[in-house]
Amino acid sequence: MKTSDLLKTMNNQDQSLEFRLPGGVKIHGDLHITEVKNITIDSTDCGGFSHSFQETVIQLWLNEDSDKIANWTTEKAREIFNIVGNQRAYLNDAPAFFEFGDSQHITSKYGIKLNQEGDTVVLDLVNQYPECKPKTLATETSATKSCCC
Repeated sequence: MKTSDLLKTMNNQDQSLEFRLPGGVKIHGDLHITEVKNITIDSTDCGGFSHSFQETVIQLWLNEDSDKIANWTTEKAREIFNIVGNQRAYLNDAPAFFEFGDSQHITSKYGIKLNQEGDTVVLDLVNQYPECKPKTLATETSATKSCCC
């Protein structure tokens, strides 16, 4: 999901907002959006090919020492995103990810799948797996790319 698409979703009229981990596990409790990161990545893959791309990573934090249950709505998320957007320009075309971890789940970066369930916007956090870029590029372009394997 692009950053701009995620931000547009938060413009829905004050709907409930739910975050779910893979397997449909709802993240509930004293949940916070603690940081929004604009990330630029310059990398070289195992075949020696250079890549440069950008991502938006939104960090979720669960205060496990609290009994409070956060009531998330699209309006609440929009207010936070507006605060961030007033400080830093969003990378609108960059893919958006959520980063989450707690005592039960190792901290990971997740892709986002949007679902609407009645009056609730559900952001399903989906696993992202590493890939061999030279093999992926060879498949996409029918060209032969060298790789470490």
